[in-house]
Amino acid sequence: MMRTQEVLVFALLLSLSVAVAQTTGTEETAAQAQQKDWLIMVYMTADNDLEKYAIDDMNEMEVGLKSAIDGEANSRIESARASGTSVTPEMEEQIKQQAAQDVTSRATVVVQVDRWAGGTSRYDDKSNGNWTGTKRYVITPDMTNTTGDARKIDSTMVMDLGEVNMGDPNNAKDFETWAMENYAANNTAVIYWNHGSGWKWGENEVTDSKSGTKSVGYDYGGDGKDPSTRNDALTPMEMDQIHASVGKVDIIGFDACLMQMAEHAYQYQDDASILIGSEEVEPGNGWTYDPIVAAAFSGASPKDLAKVTVDSYEGPTLSAIDTAKAAGITNSLDALIKELGTSKNSDKVLKAYKDAMRFEDSEYGDLYSFADNIEKAGLGKNVTSAAKNLKGSINGAVIAKHTEGEYSGTGGISIWMPLENNKTDFNNYSELGISGGTSWDETVTNEVEVNQAQKTSGQVVGYDEWWRN
Repeated sequence: MMRTQEVLVFALLLSLSVAVAQTTGTEETAAQAQQKDWLIMVYMTADNDLEKYAIDDMNEMEVGLKSAIDGEANSRIESARASGTSVTPEMEEQIKQQAAQDVTSRATVVVQVDRWAGGTSRYDDKSNGNWTGTKRYVITPDMTNTTGDARKIDSTMVMDLGEVNMGDPNNAKDFETWAMENYAANNTAVIYWNHGSGWKWGENEVTDSKSGTKSVGYDYGGDGKDPSTRNDALTPMEMDQIHASVGKVDIIGFDACLMQMAEHAYQYQDDASILIGSEEVEPGNGWTYDPIVAAAFSGASPKDLAKVTVDSYEGPTLSAIDTAKAAGITNSLDALIKELGTSKNSDKVLKAYKDAMRFEDSEYGDLYSFADNIEKAGLGKNVTSAAKNLKGSINGAVIAKHTEGEYSGTGGISIWMPLENNKTDFNNYSELGISGGTSWDETVTNEVEVNQAQKTSGQVVGYDEWWRN
């Protein structure tokens, strides 16, 4: 047990270390920032009917940081007691202060959030002063115990941008560039938060323009001035532009519906090491942020952070994919397509294609279940082997996977699998990298034609049978 004098010396040293940290000059602060484990950037497009969940998720982030600090402090206090130290209230407070300083030095979470002027809509969130426009925050620990308001944003607002069109890639690029310049870290993640529709704008809403294949981040208000900017969103091509400018990150996450696709894994393989997203629609509350943030401030590796994100999720599907293995998936897919080209049984191929697990947008099918159907179809040794190899490539690329209920057989990555040629603009698909890099679009065209021929002869029911509630 420490004597009283030793306790006082220990407490004094802790106090001095905290004081030094609080009075450190700008240059040392910048150097410390370079040593941080994580920078997490959340591009939160809440200028829409998801505004309520944006407020909730920011509070979850604050809770996650507080949890990391409390966990560190409690561990140190228990360790001191286990060593025989008599921890006084004053000493305990000093330990808590030091733990807070140490934990917050490990990571930074920044959020650019655009809120909605929803008026009388029941989806309009009126909390936190009901401000509209776009602001940037640095996440700080939750203060609910002090304020008594669990939905109050306690984080530090560092910039008020006014009304911003979050569907403009230049604004996403500006946010990420600003964050990386001011809060540099060893590991970097960017999360695109909002509605998502896979590679396209949405069912029956694709425009004739090549830039019309919108993907994620629906900004209902646009820039607040030009009506043509309303409902803007980011396309896969625009995402490439963003990351060509800001550089490759460790994680790109989509807290949005229908985004974990082979098209995206191929498109973003040079933009991020890990891709996190859902094959199916997400519930309104999306990801569970408190364990994600707590893990980042506790020094998790990129793969560990991806696993925490997936394992803490509550919804139909979520997966994390190693993009370095995306080429293995598409190469295996092309090898299977080549073997299928030798098959004389188009009916069995079409059935395997049709029977793949479908999602809310029924033009999207689970790639693993398609390969599994082909493997079981009895189409010959070479086809069966190629299908098995595709399944292996998918399993090898998936770092973590969460599924619930009827989705338990999904493999973690979907792909475009339409059955009618009048639902989506095929020309827009040709703009994606996977179109030029694989033969999948030719396969899709063939299956649509075979299906259309069978429909004409009355052999199949057709497209609408797959719509889900």
